[in-house]
Amino acid sequence: MLLLEMERLWYNPSGFGAWLSLVERSFRVREVGSSNLPAPMSSSLRAVRQESFTRLRTRLIPPVLCLAAALMAVCRLPVGAAPVRVLLTAFGSAEGVSISAASLEISTDGKAWRALQSGSAPLIDPGRAPSSPVLFRSADGTVTLTRGPLTRSYRGIIEVSAGPSPSLVNVVELEDYLRSVVPSEMPSSWPVEALKAQAVAARSYALGTGPRHRAQRADVCDATHCQVYRGTASETPATDRAVLETRGMVLMRQGRIVAAQFCADCGGVAAPASGSRADALEDGTHFCESGPSHRWSARISQQTMLRALGEERPGAVRRIRIEARDESGRITSLTIEHDFGSVTLTGPEMRAKLGPAGIRSALCWFEADPDTGDILVSGLGYGHGAGLCQWGARGRALPPHGHDFRAILAHYFPEAGLATLDASGRPGSTEPLSGSQRAP
Repeated sequence: MLLLEMERLWYNPSGFGAWLSLVERSFRVREVGSSNLPAPMSSSLRAVRQESFTRLRTRLIPPVLCLAAALMAVCRLPVGAAPVRVLLTAFGSAEGVSISAASLEISTDGKAWRALQSGSAPLIDPGRAPSSPVLFRSADGTVTLTRGPLTRSYRGIIEVSAGPSPSLVNVVELEDYLRSVVPSEMPSSWPVEALKAQAVAARSYALGTGPRHRAQRADVCDATHCQVYRGTASETPATDRAVLETRGMVLMRQGRIVAAQFCADCGGVAAPASGSRADALEDGTHFCESGPSHRWSARISQQTMLRALGEERPGAVRRIRIEARDESGRITSLTIEHDFGSVTLTGPEMRAKLGPAGIRSALCWFEADPDTGDILVSGLGYGHGAGLCQWGARGRALPPHGHDFRAILAHYFPEAGLATLDASGRPGSTEPLSGSQRAP
């Protein structure tokens, strides 16, 4: 018999060479030859000085002017123009992937580029691993990758790493990256103020989280481990507007960009990382009430539970014990005893292992079906519950509330302020978020 203990109801170090490659499209740096001074060959001191001055002027002034032009061009780059390095996990290794584009170009040193006449090519030659990184770009700024039925187009540069199992990295300007991330993470049909809040959170996360894939020389990946990024196909006018109207805006706390997390549905109360605040009206109605996973239930057979724990032998689950919950009510420690032993899981481990069986958040409760022995689970919300609640943001932006993105962010990140990146990608002065503003 399955026993369930009852408890009360209470969850860029971006590559500099690749950056230069992007900047190179705005201006061209002249190659400078040797700057060794000429040996004095004249018969008089005046002639020597005159000859040296002339040669110095010839050799020195062009690179100085070139550097000045480069600095001016950098200052004219759009706000937040520092590129993001995105690991493209959708394609796995570069082997078997082809690339195509209008006026396709290739570089093997990050400096010199040459045109590929065919306009398409395999990323790597079959059976030959690149000994150094290989870069691809196109004249119109967009390239297309294809492997079997999977085809995606990306802005910026595609970098193929060196080694026996080369990975793919998309080096793309921050704002172009967000044009794909925002609609990939939030439906573009939602209120624009919710989309704008998502844009600020996603921009902050990209810059504030640090390189999550350092081994592949990438800042983030294209999957839910970081932020979903599907290239140009996911871009929409509504989300483009949200990115544009929040251009360069990031969340700041204690002088640092916030690694702003977000979840689909917080279940009406934020996880402790966000202060465990209720996301509800005075009458108790949750702002995320309309989310499809806001209130959920699951029936899990004992054998399904055992398989989720890695046990294939027929057997029975004997006891599920809630060891601890945090102040938001989310399970932080759970012990499952069965015929072959026991296992203790943290909240994230529980979601990872039992998620495929139907458990959508750690804000949940267990009971047993006395007739079948099945495990009945009921819960609130979907995801870890920290940071921006996406369905909550939608509810706040809709009438009659009509909160603007600043008010939405003020609720989910109460200790943060708002700053705008300057031309060098550094945040300017931080302004407090207002929790009382309404959308115009």
